[in-house]
Amino acid sequence: MGEASIEGAEIAPLRFTLKPPLMTSRRTVAVRETLILRLFDRDGVVGAGEAAPAYWLGGETLGQTRASLRKLAARLAAQAITPAELRRWAGLNEAFEPAPGARQGGESQAPAARRGAGAADADRPHGTGAAALSPAARSALDCALLELRAKRAGRSVAELLAQAVGGAEPARPVRVAALLTADSTRALAAQARAAARAGFRTLKLKIGAGANDLERARAVAEAAGPGAALRLDANRAFDFERALELLSALAGAAPIEFVEEPLARPSPAQLKRLRALSGVRVALDESFAGRASLEPYLGAGAADVIVLKAARLGGLSRCAELAALAARAGLAPCVTDSIESALGMSAAVHLAAALPNPTLAVGLGGARYISARALAPFPGFSPSLRAAGAGFAVCARSR
Repeated sequence: MGEASIEGAEIAPLRFTLKPPLMTSRRTVAVRETLILRLFDRDGVVGAGEAAPAYWLGGETLGQTRASLRKLAARLAAQAITPAELRRWAGLNEAFEPAPGARQGGESQAPAARRGAGAADADRPHGTGAAALSPAARSALDCALLELRAKRAGRSVAELLAQAVGGAEPARPVRVAALLTADSTRALAAQARAAARAGFRTLKLKIGAGANDLERARAVAEAAGPGAALRLDANRAFDFERALELLSALAGAAPIEFVEEPLARPSPAQLKRLRALSGVRVALDESFAGRASLEPYLGAGAADVIVLKAARLGGLSRCAELAALAARAGLAPCVTDSIESALGMSAAVHLAAALPNPTLAVGLGGARYISARALAPFPGFSPSLRAAGAGFAVCARSR
């Protein structure tokens, strides 16, 4: 079934409570607000995407996201447009789209980036309407367009992305990390024990909001037991000296998988030095917005992991491009959502399942702490994520 022109869009707000609240070094988040975008094509097929800016970290606000989506809706109200034309208008990368006539199974065609064509730079928008769209809005549009294509092809979004990037069979389960959110050390240890009993082997802990990070990390590691990996997220909380002191102590007290954004003023040289002196692997998150801002860190050998958040980077397609770029430089991709509903979490799992090599555990933003309403399927959106045993998730085909 070929693609039909898109004739309209619907924007719906979503608000849900985090229980307990998420504590970060920047701000405590008790209520999460996002926006759901639905696209309607001429045949009545619906595609959906979630626009979820991490407004508590600065940068894009929910108001900016809403304004972007309204501009998109106005464009669609003015005149129907094909999905390909809409992607060009929005500046969405085509390099990781399956080429027309590509085989539906087995060996896939190489993406444009691997054939030597210049991959789109996700730091800068391209396309006549791209300047009107914020990264989170562009991400929702990308997801909705991929969902439309997947439905019409009877496939999953992961299959489309895997075919384009040369990934593995996307039906395989992907590991999922458990986010620990309690404020007291005792409660954190209890959460860690419960997560370990449920089968989670990667635990994520926010640090930098208080003075007892070492005590908290030790308690979590002890409660989780042997074989568990501890993932830390500082959200740029520390100066160099404090980061080195804490990470050096933690490296000897707990099995640290990596630390995200440890430095308040990160630079490639400082992060490289911190990695070398502390012995802890470093992950980039807020420090890059696309290819241009990532390459200095790659060139300096300043990181081990890149965190791929579609809402921050502008879509699943651009995340796939950046994952390929990082892999060529020897960095591991770590896919996470942005504290989203079932829709955003599904998109993250589809991206992780599509990547060529086994990926680090996917961060699903504390799914166990979100209300059932936010986890429920959306009208017009095919549920495409299901549990595959605690600590794992697997994507399914769209319908």
